[in-house]
Amino acid sequence: MTHWGVYWKFFGRDDESWPVDYWLIGAGSRLVRAEAGDRLWLFTSGKLCREPSEGVAHLGYLVQAFEVDHLSQFTEDERFAWKVHGRPQRCVAIRPPLNVDDLIRPKGSEPETPIGYLWQGARKLAGDLVDALLAGLQAERTLAYQRLRT
Repeated sequence: MTHWGVYWKFFGRDDESWPVDYWLIGAGSRLVRAEAGDRLWLFTSGKLCREPSEGVAHLGYLVQAFEVDHLSQFTEDERFAWKVHGRPQRCVAIRPPLNVDDLIRPKGSEPETPIGYLWQGARKLAGDLVDALLAGLQAERTLAYQRLRT
């Protein structure tokens, strides 16, 4: 299983459901290599998840984990070439979103740089990062953790 980190640029818009059970990607996305059983970890900013605390608009939050079922070609919008389908029972919203900025912020980046600027495109996640994300869920979002582990 490969774990992928993806920034959710449109999280919180009225026309976006949550949790999502598919993800649209362009032909050049690294996610064209995603396979059944892989997991997408969807991140967004404090601003987009409307975090009310002061000074957190630029921080990174985990909002969903999404297990891949399969990919199919997508022809309804020329901006996208593929649809990554999730297994509906394994598309888990993280409610409320979990602050994971200390885990996903690239080392050496300016602390005030918005996370969306730092997370462009999908990337594979290292095992120790995945372990830390799961540990954070286990400690702070137990129901989401249990749904991911069963």
